[in-house]
Amino acid sequence: IPFRDDWATDRAETQTDLVHLVLSGLAPHVIVAGLISLGASATGVGLATAVGRLGVWHRVGLDTLPAVAQVGLAVLLLDLCLYWHHRVMHEVPAFWPIHEVHHAPETMTGTRVLRNHPIGPLLTNLFVVVLGALGMDPAVFVAAQAISLTVGILQHTNADLRLGWLDQVFCGPRMHRWHH
Repeated sequence: IPFRDDWATDRAETQTDLVHLVLSGLAPHVIVAGLISLGASATGVGLATAVGRLGVWHRVGLDTLPAVAQVGLAVLLLDLCLYWHHRVMHEVPAFWPIHEVHHAPETMTGTRVLRNHPIGPLLTNLFVVVLGALGMDPAVFVAAQAISLTVGILQHTNADLRLGWLDQVFCGPRMHRWHH
């Protein structure tokens, strides 16, 4: 159910998106994971262990909630972090050239979510690391990240998805096309 037939993914655009996946999707996250691992090996303490019981997540009893509730709360918190990250990227002139790479394509497809400047995900991690510092279970954090990525892919699709009144609450493909 394409929104626009002329936005069908062409091979060159998809190849560009895949290059961005490697350079600006995987590489920055591998760098951050490597730094966390290096810190863990140097100190003998992993990040989850270091934050663990000291984190707010445990202190206020969120770790006693059912896993589904924890993931739901983590998704909301992650979305809040990503919202502010996105807003800063648009409103702070020094950051716009970094985010502009994401807005460069003239069409929307699911792979456009991958198109970012390599520095962009590193800046995103500065906002998202706040969640890790809360001390939630790593499985909850990973589940929230997976849901967030799925939503990001859906927001960038060329699908004519209509959410009805939920379009007024959530940023679906219609709103995100307007944003781009």
